[in-house]
Amino acid sequence: MKDKKDFNLAWKFINNSFDLHKGLLPNQVFNQKYSNFLFEDFDMTMAPDFWNSNIKPLMLISQDTHILVAALDPSPERYFQLFNCYNLLNFQ
Repeated sequence: MKDKKDFNLAWKFINNSFDLHKGLLPNQVFNQKYSNFLFEDFDMTMAPDFWNSNIKPLMLISQDTHILVAALDPSPERYFQLFNCYNLLNFQ
């Protein structure tokens, strides 16, 4: 993601969903309590089977049209300084 306006919208969504000051999982990092959620190894998330078997069915059930993928370390602002883009992806 390169556009500051797109980043600001995505970052607002992230902050509404997660308490970024609570650290990392397995701490309760969600702003809402969820009874079900999925943890996946980072390397597995880059495999086609993860997207086809996990993400696509969830998107169909929830009727979501986009998925936001964000790396929080390094911070998106720091990442932008280094690479002239944010470490966030928005997929349709």
